Amino acid sequence: MGFRFLTGDTDGVIYAGGAEGALVFYKDEARNGEPRWANSGSGVSIGSDWDAFTTVFTAGNGILYAVAHNGDLLYFRDISRDGTSNWASSSGQRIGSGWEGFTHLVNGDDGVIYAVAENGDLLFFKDNVQDGTSSWDPASGTAIGSGWDGFTRVLPGGQGALYAIDGVGDLYWLKDLGRDGTVNWANAGGGAK
Repeated sequence: MGFRFLTGDTDGVIYAGGAEGALVFYKDEARNGEPRWANSGSGVSIGSDWDAFTTVFTAGNGILYAVAHNGDLLYFRDISRDGTSNWASSSGQRIGSGWEGFTHLVNGDDGVIYAVAENGDLLFFKDNVQDGTSSWDPASGTAIGSGWDGFTRVLPGGQGALYAIDGVGDLYWLKDLGRDGTVNWANAGGGAK
């Protein structure tokens, strides 16, 4: 089965964009390399119309952010995280606009979102409350890096750590120490291979 998107969190939960817009839930119970998926819930559709989004990424604790074709950023929260369709009442709320121009959107934990703009700038955002209301940190939208357009993939590493893969396949590790919109990198030299 081909998926339009895959996104997961540190608890072994994976959300996949399935056929005809379905949001499919999976949970890896073992999380140690054994093929052991949750006995109930894995492979079950817990939502529909997810093909209306260009980008979907998780922020942990059942929180998903989705970018609509018009650039709106929407908030969702899967309360149960067990394969049942149990969404927070604030799910589907629009919490931002203008998000269509980003090439990568990555979870930085605790409401932090890293966004790579088309010009290569890395922007910091923070959803202060993560409850479907529009409560952004004042530093949101601040550029904290440049040259990120050279990466083909940017992945979360947890607590401000980011992994980035360049066009020749080299892997870099970078860490935003401040996680507050200031330029404060653990590896100011551009990353470690």
